[in-house]
Amino acid sequence: MKRILIMILAIAICLPVLSGCGLPNLDGSSIKSISVTSSPEGYEYSFKGADAQAIVDYLESLHLTPFSGINSEDGMAWVISIEDKNGKITTVYHSCNKYIMAEDGSLYEMIFEEANRFSTLLHELDN
Repeated sequence: MKRILIMILAIAICLPVLSGCGLPNLDGSSIKSISVTSSPEGYEYSFKGADAQAIVDYLESLHLTPFSGINSEDGMAWVISIEDKNGKITTVYHSCNKYIMAEDGSLYEMIFEEANRFSTLLHELDN
């Protein structure tokens, strides 16, 4: 009986790490617009409607792993600003095709292929 309880407790502790990405809950129907800029500067995009929804769908599809290290890698970062219909802006940082950071400072590691897909998505939506 103790083993079963310990296994249930272990699963309950691990489940949030495995099931959610920890990014803000994005309701596509409440999104007014999304702007994406690069750091260092050079790229700037703005999306509404179905294109904004494509960005939300991308973010929600990511398989993320909590990362407790320090993101000290140099490279380009995408600054994704999501404005809802109430005017609230939520910012997510997509960095070095490896990390994503929520506005609250939570850092996650992305699967490279999923992370790399973001630049392609921006290019497709911009055309």
